[in-house]
Amino acid sequence: MSAALTRQLTAALALTAAIAAGAQDAAARAPSGERVGLCTITAEVASGVVAYGEPATIAGAVACPEGEAAAGLQLTVHQHSAGSPGFSVVGTASIDASNAYSFTSGAIDSPSAFYVSLERSRSPRVRVRATPRISIASSPAAGALLSLSSHRGQSAPTGSRVTFSGAVSPASAGALVTLQREVPGGGERWRPIGLAQTDAEGAYTIARTFHAPGEVVVRAVVHFGGRTLAAGSLPLTYTLLRRQNPRLTIDASAGALAFGQAVTISGTAPGAPNAPVTLLARTGGRGFAPLAVTTTDSTGAYSFAGQVPLQITAYRVSGAGTRSVTVREAVHPVLSEAVSSASAPAGSPLAFSGTLTPAHEGELVLLERANPSGLSFHVVDSARVGAGSTYSITHTFLYPGSARVRIAVRRDSELQSVVTESRVIQVTPPLRSRAAAFPEALAAQASSS
Repeated sequence: MSAALTRQLTAALALTAAIAAGAQDAAARAPSGERVGLCTITAEVASGVVAYGEPATIAGAVACPEGEAAAGLQLTVHQHSAGSPGFSVVGTASIDASNAYSFTSGAIDSPSAFYVSLERSRSPRVRVRATPRISIASSPAAGALLSLSSHRGQSAPTGSRVTFSGAVSPASAGALVTLQREVPGGGERWRPIGLAQTDAEGAYTIARTFHAPGEVVVRAVVHFGGRTLAAGSLPLTYTLLRRQNPRLTIDASAGALAFGQAVTISGTAPGAPNAPVTLLARTGGRGFAPLAVTTTDSTGAYSFAGQVPLQITAYRVSGAGTRSVTVREAVHPVLSEAVSSASAPAGSPLAFSGTLTPAHEGELVLLERANPSGLSFHVVDSARVGAGSTYSITHTFLYPGSARVRIAVRRDSELQSVVTESRVIQVTPPLRSRAAAFPEALAAQASSS
């Protein structure tokens, strides 16, 4: 072998040894959890829409190439909020024994995107939007009985003019607030009856004069414009009385009652002290019938306490040579509701149960879910009332997300319809079933990455 060839061979061997040593050194410096291949990470958000200031929940599963365990490893969660540059790390999530993970973010106050990563592997992005919040209050307060004006368009001191006020979060000047009234008959149909814009603190005020007697149900809806979703307040209910007879007035302690509750009917007969007055009542299509008799006091005031109407009832009082206007007392059933769990994986049944009083066996009870706007509901399931006035609805939510639901009963001319307060059910991804249903797809994605 020539000297030149020997030198070349020696140099090649030295280079090979250096490369091997460098590889070993790099391996020694590499993190112990580094994967040989890429893992497949799924990500879903429990709800793509949350109320302003509420957190978002991101969940999913991790599938790594065969022989590589993911359980126990830490995922990194990245978030981008509208108006800020790029993504930033906002936390970590542990992979459990079933290769699933879940992460709850901080308060969401602007459109946001998330993804999770494990070294070189990362999930698709998921997006969350925040709906504004809007409050509403009124003067007179909700539930009040309001007297109509003496002349159309003119408010009496305690008349039909109501001032509504509230605030919007996030506070923003110029947001449009619409005062809406439910169309008689319900059915989640609303029409606008007033407009206002928020000030710099997010506050608004709308005054409205009502002219026709009957029940009034109103709410406020805020519109920010652009891609921001509209949001509505809780509804407020009032009862407007016909124009009073000044010679014999009538009032009720409440405008709407739950079944079994009592009401006091009272008023004054000016100029008729110590005079007998008669309370009359009418239900259904029947005529007025005497119900009770009392005597006015020295000022002409009278009171009929402890009246318990068992259905929608109209009252009026006669005496002092005249009669009062009619007061309609609404009565609704008592509806209770409980749910087996506030959260459940998609595809797993939830039980909604409770009682209805009064009830007829076989009567229909409805499970309603809010539409994406949150401003109305639609029926998703139902059940019949059984013996003992009880009901039970078993419903399965098929897709992950946040479901706002309520229980409703629609009644007839005897009793008003009734709904429970809405509640939010968190439907989480079906993590275990997903891994069982799609193992080949996940493995194929992992091996091809």
